[in-house]
Amino acid sequence: MIHNLLSDIEILHLLKQNNNIVWDFIYAKYSTMMYSIIFKSTDNQILADEILKNTFLKLKMNSSIILQSGSIGLGLIALARNTAFDYLGIIKKEVISQS
Repeated sequence: MIHNLLSDIEILHLLKQNNNIVWDFIYAKYSTMMYSIIFKSTDNQILADEILKNTFLKLKMNSSIILQSGSIGLGLIALARNTAFDYLGIIKKEVISQS
């Protein structure tokens, strides 16, 4: 698997250089873990897919999220969980406002 060829230190280094290729490695290495966390929070495959896409979009727009955490895995876990909770909060507000 190609994503195992880069260590987290190398991925962080590529992120600091604004190297666009690094996103494929991050997705390949961490998307399954992130999806699992998101799905456990939502228990909905369609919603989990949408949240995962938006999590990566959020990450791509602000890669400092990972750079500040110092650990790619921990940073992505926190981002995935927080994004899922944000979505669930929005859905809850919409349901309440429609009541």
